[in-house]
Amino acid sequence: MKTLLKFILVCTLLVGCAQKSRSRLSHDPAREVNLAGKKLAEIPPYIFSVNQLEVLYINGNHLTYLPAKIGDLDGLIVLNAAYNKINQIPKELGTLKYLETLFLSNNQITMLPGNVKDLTELRTLKINDNQIAYLPEGVGNLKNLRHLDVKNNQLQVFPEGIIQLGALKFLDCGYNRISSVPSNIKKLKKLETLNLGGNSISAIPSGIGSLKSLKHLEIQGNPLVQFPREIKNLKRLQYLDISGLRLIRLPAEVCALKELRVLVISNNQLTSLPKELANLKKLHTLFIASNDFTVFPDVICELRGLKNLVLIGNDIKAIPREIGQLTELTDLKFEQNRIGSLPDEMRLLTKLKGLNLDHNQFTLQEVKRIRKLLPPQVELRYKGQAVK
Repeated sequence: MKTLLKFILVCTLLVGCAQKSRSRLSHDPAREVNLAGKKLAEIPPYIFSVNQLEVLYINGNHLTYLPAKIGDLDGLIVLNAAYNKINQIPKELGTLKYLETLFLSNNQITMLPGNVKDLTELRTLKINDNQIAYLPEGVGNLKNLRHLDVKNNQLQVFPEGIIQLGALKFLDCGYNRISSVPSNIKKLKKLETLNLGGNSISAIPSGIGSLKSLKHLEIQGNPLVQFPREIKNLKRLQYLDISGLRLIRLPAEVCALKELRVLVISNNQLTSLPKELANLKKLHTLFIASNDFTVFPDVICELRGLKNLVLIGNDIKAIPREIGQLTELTDLKFEQNRIGSLPDEMRLLTKLKGLNLDHNQFTLQEVKRIRKLLPPQVELRYKGQAVK
């Protein structure tokens, strides 16, 4: 009798493990249906009879709703219904207990059903580019969620439930109407990417400095009253976008981010850059477009690893000879300035791919000189045409 009970217990455990691990197995092609881009106005009825369907692509069609029968696909792991015209989501969606990936982006959805909280296996949820004003209260129950994209919606309040998503690594709340961020955002210890750009946020809480795993941060285009000094504590940060913050000087805290690879500070009111910027030895991309520079910042020439430099839309009159030190440059953009000549040291930029001289003060004679000066692989453009 004991042997029989032990056998039953082992079998029960094996079945449980198999159910838990089913999503980690590679998807069987026979259990996948791809109807993407078929100009469908509704989901074909036969779909709901496909045995043990796990993956369904219905993105890029003309669907206006998801039918209640979507709940019949109880083995579904991946559902992509993005890029349709869907304006309502049935509560039956919340019964898909194995669902791990759900794409509903670029539709006309105004709200999600409350029982979306029951999708506890969900890892990725993309509902960006809709008309959603709030998230269901139970969203904090999605304990396995790693990736949440709600950008370009109509959120006015930062959804508190998000703070309970301890496994979250990617959070995009950009371009909503959010006016404040809760201080307990510091609880998202595993967060690597955070986009708060394009909202109405006046203050970033000090807790942001506790997000030690953060690598990518966007806070651009907000009416910040004060720059968040705690950013200096983000020692792993590699990407920072602080454009459109009406900055008149680059905050010193930025120059402490030694792991930074990409820095976007366009659309501010900067006239100079601090010498401490040279501390960012790993920086390979710098955007300083649409500021108030009249002189090329000398410190840029100390960023020897720079590959991409964008100076568009300033009032710079000359490029210094030291530009030749930036031998890793592949992309240099300085349209819409007042530059009339380039130094001979430009010939040292052997990795440069292209250069556009438009909307400056170059004469045709100078353009011809520059063409001879630059390495042959550089595509030179002037007045909208390639210069041979």
